Amino acid sequence: MTVFIRRWQTLSTREKWLALEALSCLFLARVILALFPFATALQIMKQRTAGRTVRAGISSNAEEIKRAVSRAACHAPFKAVCLQQAFAAFLMLHRRGLPATVHLGVRRQEGAALAAHAWSMSGDIPITGTELADQFEPIAVFTA
Repeated sequence: MTVFIRRWQTLSTREKWLALEALSCLFLARVILALFPFATALQIMKQRTAGRTVRAGISSNAEEIKRAVSRAACHAPFKAVCLQQAFAAFLMLHRRGLPATVHLGVRRQEGAALAAHAWSMSGDIPITGTELADQFEPIAVFTA
């Protein structure tokens, strides 16, 4: 716990606010995905980002969001799975007018079971879950 407090104290004010925003977006994504069928949850996420103008070419903001979501996912009081992380990043990116996509993929595991994974991108910039993306066959891309 003291390591966490020391690390928190080394963050800039902007990084602290981004981490808190990321944590709230993770929680929001978790609640929406838990309460509603997936198709309805997607519509709710899309409504939360409707009417935004997308600005291209601001990679530093995307990198900050990447770090904030990663930091928040590690310290969230719940297990923040890949789908929640992808949608939290999506909400944060789109809120800032940055390009945002969530990719959903599957792969067959032993015993014919399917494994699923979600990752997010901002244009060509990987944000969440992309380190495992090449192991999954993309089946859907969600863009607001």
